[in-house]
Amino acid sequence: MAAYLRRQLLGQTFTGTPVEVVEAVAGLNAQTPRAPSAGLWTRLASFDQDDLDRALRSYLLVKANLMRGTVHMVTRRQYVTWRLSLQPMLERTVNGFCPGLWRTVDHDKLLRRGARLLREHDGLTRAEISAELGQEFPLSEPRQLGFAVRMLLPVVQVADDVSWRPARSRYILAEQAFDDVAGSRPESPARASGSTTSGAAVHDQEAENGEVRPANARFSPLDHEPETPGQSGELLPAPQGLPDLVRSFLRAFGPASNADASYWSGVSRLAPVLTSVGTPSVGRPAESTGPARGTWYDATQHIDEEPRRCYVLPEYDNVYFCRKGSESPLVSAKKRLVGPVGHMTGSLVSAGEVCAQWKWTVGAGTVTLTPWRDLDTDEATEFERFRAWCSTIDAATTRRR
Repeated sequence: MAAYLRRQLLGQTFTGTPVEVVEAVAGLNAQTPRAPSAGLWTRLASFDQDDLDRALRSYLLVKANLMRGTVHMVTRRQYVTWRLSLQPMLERTVNGFCPGLWRTVDHDKLLRRGARLLREHDGLTRAEISAELGQEFPLSEPRQLGFAVRMLLPVVQVADDVSWRPARSRYILAEQAFDDVAGSRPESPARASGSTTSGAAVHDQEAENGEVRPANARFSPLDHEPETPGQSGELLPAPQGLPDLVRSFLRAFGPASNADASYWSGVSRLAPVLTSVGTPSVGRPAESTGPARGTWYDATQHIDEEPRRCYVLPEYDNVYFCRKGSESPLVSAKKRLVGPVGHMTGSLVSAGEVCAQWKWTVGAGTVTLTPWRDLDTDEATEFERFRAWCSTIDAATTRRR
């Protein structure tokens, strides 16, 4: 079984908060609206949808285009620490999806106008951003203008009252989101839940390269004092943020190679950072069946927990995007989970291998399972447990809307 799965809270015994989970696993993919909820349910001993919604509404958790240019849910600390280190990758993403855009509009002028537009509103949809910018820059394709602004400015999604049933995505600058709650910063989930972990306790071990190591697996970086870098809402410069991004990846998915770190993050040329923040080892992790791929790096993990035999993973879960090669059975199964137009289904995993895939039944509040083989009793039971949870949450959120 892949060693990194011990770091992904798949034993479902963790009793922390959604914020702590997201911090420990280096963010959760949020390309589909319900994926974060499913990702938390499969990792927490007891998951309450209301806890997630409160964290999102207070912007302790945010959704934004980050790693690989895709939508992720990360903690506020992770966002302000990582965002600028991802800027060059996001620039390349825009150049790839919007060829010729910068021949029709000035890069800096567009971003200045986009920032001003967002500050004038409490949230705009993709269509609204594109339409407004299209009027001012008529020589450019409006959708490309909107895409560039959403990718290249520090933008986050406006939090919905009920994230399980979101409205059309709206966007604001991160500074707007964080400023809105700065004057009335809510009690951190760790304190609200009665956790005894304190800001002083989590600083009890300093690594040689300056990293702060948790005192235990329930460590919550958001329990720091407000003056801690990354907590005030001000974006950290890339030279400070990139080491934290890479270290977080290693803690959640190590041991891993340079190619793996780049594949997960979308950031190239990470070897110097890996060398500075990771512990190198030559060879290959136990789950790798292919040839050795140079040096592997690791860092002290937040979590070390034996995964349960059967568990559900949501669409685009990052366990499928943490390895560049296909040596891991999970990573090699990704090709089958991705449909012809690039949409990825959820999966049912047993003993480290995919045994079925599933997808939401749009508008029906149910999930449909497609087995890859005959399922045994434990596998079928685990999926039925997930299906029942989905139905319960769907019914509860329907009544609330």
